[in-house]
Amino acid sequence: MKIDRLISIISVLTNKERVTIQELADKFEVSKRTIFRDLDTLNMAGIPIVSFPGIGGGISVSEGYKLNRIILSEEDIKNLYVGLNGLRSIESEGSIQYLINKLLPKDESLIIAESDIIIDLSSWFEESEMQKKVKKFHTAILNRQCIEMEYISMHSQSKRIVEPHKLVFKQTYWYLYAFCLEKNNFRLFKLSRILSYKVLESIFCYRPNGEINFDINNTISSTSEYPIEVLLECDNEDKFYIVDKIGSKYLQPSDDCEVKKCLIRFYTSNIDWVADLVISLQGKVRAIQPTSLRHTVKKKLEKMLSFYKDDI
Repeated sequence: MKIDRLISIISVLTNKERVTIQELADKFEVSKRTIFRDLDTLNMAGIPIVSFPGIGGGISVSEGYKLNRIILSEEDIKNLYVGLNGLRSIESEGSIQYLINKLLPKDESLIIAESDIIIDLSSWFEESEMQKKVKKFHTAILNRQCIEMEYISMHSQSKRIVEPHKLVFKQTYWYLYAFCLEKNNFRLFKLSRILSYKVLESIFCYRPNGEINFDINNTISSTSEYPIEVLLECDNEDKFYIVDKIGSKYLQPSDDCEVKKCLIRFYTSNIDWVADLVISLQGKVRAIQPTSLRHTVKKKLEKMLSFYKDDI
């Protein structure tokens, strides 16, 4: 879309001393004529684009220019900062900090004080392996370098070469959206399932891609949009632990006021995944229904117990 390209052009111009029209045309895969029209649009919007003729010349934004309050409202500034601050928490080169300094027309500490939301994607501890993956893959995306990786899925473990296009953060997990050369299609790879990887020297060409479809098999809902109704039970003293894991909207008080227990009710399409969820809650819930869930949990626990039968 044109508006997305205009925003990206501003980002490029504020991050580089100068850039040529041809470089912009190549980057956004449009004609030089289209770039000239985009620059006219930015000029009319009050963004001062300056040109430098001759060898080593190009275009840039006037030195010291920042988007002003006429272009960005107070709410725009806060939202812009929230997004950029989240990205800054996982990048190491300082380019996001430079962009924040360029685009924000007021002191950063004031924006932090006034902002309703703060996003921080970094670890509580020292730089984690996940953060290292995110940074490495982001660099590979920018440089359009292929990645060779060993990936483990539900049914297999394999080595494959992919062309990385996007990093995706969904709920609490990072994913790599990449074109898999083996499957000849785009795939979504969960970063925690990438056992090992190597960024290759080989360069790939950008492939147009559409909306990312997330796997919804591991989904629960408070409404009957999924076919299987699940009922679990827990002690009141364990409510904090349960809410921390799956949220509060699925909890409901027991029908018997004398019983100090809570019910957890939701709908799903994947009993096997729910059984794993029950086991991960470490004995703090009991499966009530459906019967198939109880049987699945029991079989999984029996298999786990068999690993230690010689110790009993």
